Amino acid sequence: MAEVYAGIHPDLGRKVAIKVILPQFATESTFEDRFRREARLVASLRHPHIVQIYDFDVVDGRHFMVMEYLAGGTLKDRLRGPGAR
Repeated sequence: MAEVYAGIHPDLGRKVAIKVILPQFATESTFEDRFRREARLVASLRHPHIVQIYDFDVVDGRHFMVMEYLAGGTLKDRLRGPGAR
């Protein structure tokens, strides 16, 4: 559904993850409104198990979110927990 890139937020000066929604998933007429609503909702949440959203926008028709960067493995690795195989 998306590609995720590591980057540096120019204003915050910290490493971030940039999630770019693949164009084929953004074709519905209601997608942009839903994308913005969901991004605002997630950005309003504060919990240690929810990644923080710093920004979101649409540039040249590409929808993206700038999120907290979490180093060290995949989501699958994290869900298994420390020491799991």
